[in-house]
Amino acid sequence: MYEIVGDFYYCFVDLDDVQIASTDENEHLKHLEEVFRRFQKNCLVVIAEKFVFGQLSVKCFGYLISENGMEPLPDRVKVIDEFQQPKTIKD
Repeated sequence: MYEIVGDFYYCFVDLDDVQIASTDENEHLKHLEEVFRRFQKNCLVVIAEKFVFGQLSVKCFGYLISENGMEPLPDRVKVIDEFQQPKTIKD
């Protein structure tokens, strides 16, 4: 998949999944058109059940990615917050 859309700066590829990052809806539609054209050229199809359009944030690799940047997912931070500090050198 990376060989097919990896040259698009707005595409992030994870095996056979592609995430498209855009600044607004119009740009996103343009990006989708370019990606779909590339898919068609390479005889690839989009599985409708896996397709999610227009998300303002996505969970990826333990982070929430949004217009505010990247933040660790709350359940990942909770484990660190609840970690018991050692009371002695042996702990």
